Amino acid sequence: MSQIDVVIGTTAVRRSSFALDHFMQNLHEIQRNYDRSEVVIATDETDFAEDLDQLLNKYKIFGRVIVYETENPDQRKNQRLCSITSGRNAIVDYLLNSDSPYLLFLDSDMTYDPRIIDIMKREINGHDVLQSGYMVRSKTIEAVGFGGCSLIKREILSKIRFRFYEFENGRVIDEFNIFEYDLVRKGARIRKGVFLSVDHYISHDEAVSINPRNLSAFQKITTFPILRYILLHLSIISRYDITRYLQHLVYGRS
Repeated sequence: MSQIDVVIGTTAVRRSSFALDHFMQNLHEIQRNYDRSEVVIATDETDFAEDLDQLLNKYKIFGRVIVYETENPDQRKNQRLCSITSGRNAIVDYLLNSDSPYLLFLDSDMTYDPRIIDIMKREINGHDVLQSGYMVRSKTIEAVGFGGCSLIKREILSKIRFRFYEFENGRVIDEFNIFEYDLVRKGARIRKGVFLSVDHYISHDEAVSINPRNLSAFQKITTFPILRYILLHLSIISRYDITRYLQHLVYGRS
């Protein structure tokens, strides 16, 4: 095995593992194309960790499973986001304790072009974070998400922790939106686009797909980091996720 320069990180829980076999086969293909990578799967379910280990062996994936404890010091109601956020931080801690310069966050309900690492490393250029878009899991809205396909340089990860906002009215701003907010505050350079093909699974046998394409001028404006920062700041003040509303407005089916 060559020196590892990309850690591929994902969180996993049993209840949302309906596409896990597709994802594992895809990880095998990704590593076959790029052998300087290591897969790290984080779960807070100790009984699920053994199953995940077996899947790594079954699909001949070089990697490991780490079990983390979900942190919720403020007694937040949204346990799912508490779990995901703690899992992302556990993966970041693993990366920072290694020598790898890149962390590639992927979501386990998607499959990606097997050449993803070469594509993302080429496209990141002088940026700190590169995010490639994918279709959100919806049959009615043609919206594009970005967090679940993110290549992040080690240096910026040493400065930021994942977190999310939860308000008294129950509304939330998720961990990757707040991560972007904190990235801008730290002066990080962020690039977004649709650089590779991604299948996002709605069920085990059905997925919504996207292929590489250019964003429209309006879409480029609405994903511009400073504008996103302003909108996220207004979302925090207003306790309403304005960015999610605009995403549906921009990418919604006509």
